[in-house]
Amino acid sequence: YYPQTQDILKMTILKYEPLSDNLSIGELAKYDSKVNMLETFRLIGVGVAKSWDKTALAAGMDIVFEQTPALFANIVPKEEGHLFARLLDCKQDEYVTCPADESKFLMLQKLHLVVTYRDKGTWHIYMPDKIRHRLNDMVKEDLKRYPEIEEMHHLLEQITTKRDRLYHLLDSTNPDNLTKHKAKELSVDVEATAKFFGEVKPRLKEIEKYLEKNTDTKLDAIWQDIQTTEMYIAVARTTINMVLQGLPLPVKEVQPTEVVPMNSTKEMRELTLKVQLNNTPIYRTFKVIDRCSLFELNMLIQFCFDWHDMRPHAFKYQSLDGEWMVMSPTTRLSDLMLDEGEKLYYLYDSKGDKWEHTLTVEAVDDYEGNEDDYEPRCITGSG
Repeated sequence: YYPQTQDILKMTILKYEPLSDNLSIGELAKYDSKVNMLETFRLIGVGVAKSWDKTALAAGMDIVFEQTPALFANIVPKEEGHLFARLLDCKQDEYVTCPADESKFLMLQKLHLVVTYRDKGTWHIYMPDKIRHRLNDMVKEDLKRYPEIEEMHHLLEQITTKRDRLYHLLDSTNPDNLTKHKAKELSVDVEATAKFFGEVKPRLKEIEKYLEKNTDTKLDAIWQDIQTTEMYIAVARTTINMVLQGLPLPVKEVQPTEVVPMNSTKEMRELTLKVQLNNTPIYRTFKVIDRCSLFELNMLIQFCFDWHDMRPHAFKYQSLDGEWMVMSPTTRLSDLMLDEGEKLYYLYDSKGDKWEHTLTVEAVDDYEGNEDDYEPRCITGSG
């Protein structure tokens, strides 16, 4: 084994295949740099002294992993879940493959849970037997001791399915074309989802209280999913009720002298947006058409900054007359009729660190292509 030096990280990769060593996590980490060993401890939330040498850090990592493997397993992101599950099912010398991207290493690699062999544009990812056996033992122990964990995973699958269906339903519904008949049909789906979440929340709270007392399992991400979905339900209910009562949907007031083009897919514009973390040089600049909704814009920002949408967020917009507008996730950029130089404001982790960003419209161009064929693209950035 030898350390492979990269601009961003120094990862341990195999020089030859197959992997037949029964490496512990500490033995594996020693092939990496001390800086990355300290980063692993930071990721799992365990404090160690920077003065420790690599031998002491490796021994400490072995102890932590053996006693509490959940500290490592719980921070593997959802997008790596399928790799993690397949690795746990592997036998000795078996591996899983994924595209090699040395500008963005996997959390599994950063945590020293796996060893990697690079085969051109593909990674062969091994999990040493000693590490895999301990993780599998943890899963079996937890399920045996805490059947609530299995129930939690079952509820999470249901929550995800119903949430995604509602998002798709609302995103494909144009409020401007919503008739009373369609509003009644939409209301059935919205209320069914609301009823499900109303029924599942008390049980989740019971499971959360029990698991927090007895394990390291946390439900923060699940509550964020529920909170976001409830916000969608509230917005949908408001729109449906206004349509059923024959009330006009709210529109943005404009100055009498302002000429406002009709919003239509035939008159789309491409916006160049710069998103900058306030009081820092950290930013991303990307192009997107104005048919983009704020829900999609949030996901685009998450992708550009390599975040995972694990914290609440909010958008704010101040109109020309100084009024702050309250916007829903289904609000499109075209609804705001933004011009060059105008700004939006984006708050990420609105209940914690409160990272405030300014979105500046740097350019506005006509777009005559097909909306379905358009792909947003990040053109520059820093930090």
